[in-house]
Parts: sequence; structure tokens; C-alpha cells
Amino acid sequence: MQMEIMINIGDSPDPTGYMDGDVIQCYPFQETLLAKAQYICRPKHFDYNSSGLRDLDTLLEKYEKRVNKYKFERVSSTEALRTNLITQEQTLLSPTPNAQGESILVQALLDRMLNRSNHRVFGNNNGEEIWYFDSIHIFDNTEKINEIWGIIETETGILKSENLKKDFTPTEMQTKLILDCTGYLEETYREISKPTAIKRECSITTRVDENDDTAQTNLVAKRKWKIPYKDLSSNLEINIDDVLNLEKIVDPRKNIPVEQKNKLDEIMFDKISTGEVVL
Repeated sequence: MQMEIMINIGDSPDPTGYMDGDVIQCYPFQETLLAKAQYICRPKHFDYNSSGLRDLDTLLEKYEKRVNKYKFERVSSTEALRTNLITQEQTLLSPTPNAQGESILVQALLDRMLNRSNHRVFGNNNGEEIWYFDSIHIFDNTEKINEIWGIIETETGILKSENLKKDFTPTEMQTKLILDCTGYLEETYREISKPTAIKRECSITTRVDENDDTAQTNLVAKRKWKIPYKDLSSNLEINIDDVLNLEKIVDPRKNIPVEQKNKLDEIMFDKISTGEVVL
């Protein structure tokens, strides 16, 4: 339900550029969790075994199993068994096309994969390789991301609760203001999705011909949404002098229950609705 927001400090000399308080970018916490899980589960963090393959039943394989549609198991020099991890349907593939026109050249495929740095081919012995293929979209799949983090916590002791915050550079923390908030709708705390976050990063534009979707657009303002942080300093618990000091790192994000965080729609404002931008 949490989202972190990067907002601009100060006005751009360009009247259509970033203005003070403009929402530059939004980061749903699920996106941050996924990015950190992907980093923890990078192949380069795992060793090869004596066969030059990846060990079975490791965190790396458990991760691959959850982010791909298919599992392949080599069953002979020329055949591989493909399992659809969503439907559990199994198909035996060989060099000869099947009724669906599907075929496989096992050795040639494995040679290509094994020649890549940081490959993801698993097994205890050559000739018994296992690999995963066809990554699935999980950016908005909270259940899947939580499942992955459950495995990470079990295998490594790294806690999801300690990885909700996105890592920003010192320069970003000095020159921008990073805030966190939660979604809230109909008196209920809600998940802030990636699509919701993207909508909060939009610009204000007009078309030469509003009836023609292909007509040229003109930029009116770099961002449509803003957070008037100077007016909300007590709510946001920030020191304005510190925020405006571009040599000082300010990080007002807190590890507190989501119910105590600022609500997205109470701190963020549409500049057209408030009359700040007139079309």
C-alpha cells in the first residue's frame, strides 16, 4: 500500500519545466521489493557446481521457478520434457516437430545457454540439465512478490520488512525530497499499483486539434501533480530549512505502520483542479 515519491525542490527557469513540489517520479513499494528480490537472486551471487551447472533446490532455482512459465528437463540426448508451471501440462519435445509444430535441438540450445556468463542451467550432472523459460509479468502481482520474499527470508534471513525503502543516491537525497505515503480509498487502505504511480508522473499537454488524437501536442507543464511540502511541513514532519539546503541529506521516510503514514490523496494535488495551471 506504500509508495515513495520524489519531488522537485525549487523552480526550473523554463516555465514548462519542473516546478517546486512537482512529483518527478513515484515508486510503489512492491516495485522496490521486486527490484531488490531480483538483485538478491542474480545468478552471479551463486556458484557453479563441478559439472559447470547451477545446484538444484537453491534460492536461485526457486526464484526462476516462480518467475517463468515453463520448466524444461532434459530426458535424453535429443529430448526435453516441458512443464507449464501454470497449468502443469507436460509436453515431450524432440527434433521432430509435434502436432503443434514445436520442436527442440537440446544440445545446441544448451551449448548456447552454457556459453553465456551467469547462465541459469541447473542440474547435478551433464545430460540431466534443467532450465526455465518465458518470464511472466509479476510487477503488479503482490501475491507472487510476497511468495518470493517468503523464500528469500527463509533461505537468507534477509527480511522483506527491512527492504521496503528504495535506495537513492546521496545527490538525489540532497537535491530532491523523498516522501512516503499510503493509498486510501473509501475509508480503506489500498494498494498503490504501478499504473497508479505512472499516472501521478504525467505532464500537462494540449493538442493543436483536440478532436484529432494524432495532432501535435504542446507541453504546458512538466508535471500535473505536486505536493505543497512547505504548507504541509508539520504533517510531513520535515524542516523546510533543511530541505532547501541542497548540501544536506534529508530523509523523512519512517518505518511506521501503514495506517500512520500520510495518505496519497491528502498530500498530492492536481495543478489543474487547484487552478495553478489554466488550459
